[in-house]
Amino acid sequence: MNPNAPPEKPAAEFDSYFVDFHDLLIDKHRMLLPSEFRKCVKPERDGNAFVIFVGPNETPWFYTERRFGELARELRSNKLPGQSGVDFKHIMFSKATRQEWDKQWRVVIPERIRVEANIGTEVTLVGAEDELEMWNRKAWTAHNTALNTKRADIFRTLEEKQSMMEPR
Repeated sequence: MNPNAPPEKPAAEFDSYFVDFHDLLIDKHRMLLPSEFRKCVKPERDGNAFVIFVGPNETPWFYTERRFGELARELRSNKLPGQSGVDFKHIMFSKATRQEWDKQWRVVIPERIRVEANIGTEVTLVGAEDELEMWNRKAWTAHNTALNTKRADIFRTLEEKQSMMEPR
């Protein structure tokens, strides 16, 4: 191990944390992963599959195997009490599915996920920090428009929260 080498990224990290990839058509319920994403993933480090589940914003979330494993370990160490914890585990684990990508970097989107998230054949894939989110294209366009109208408020709120956390 080279002590002068830069530290290895803990899991796949996307160069663009909030970029949308348009014109992704699902053919035979498969999606071709964009080259921008493929450049960030190392199968020997991250695995050769996604763990997919419908996230709290009702869109499919895609995590590499490695990142999903890291999240599972983090969740085990921060147990939620009572029924909320049980419900969360049911959503996160029992509804998740592991889907390998093929040699052309296509991944099958299971019917159960497509139906639950109202995904058709025209989708937008959004890089959101450590996961990818798949949106129905029309829903993403509407959401993105709403984000743009409240952009200043979002940044102002984050600045206020950050200033409250700074030591005095």
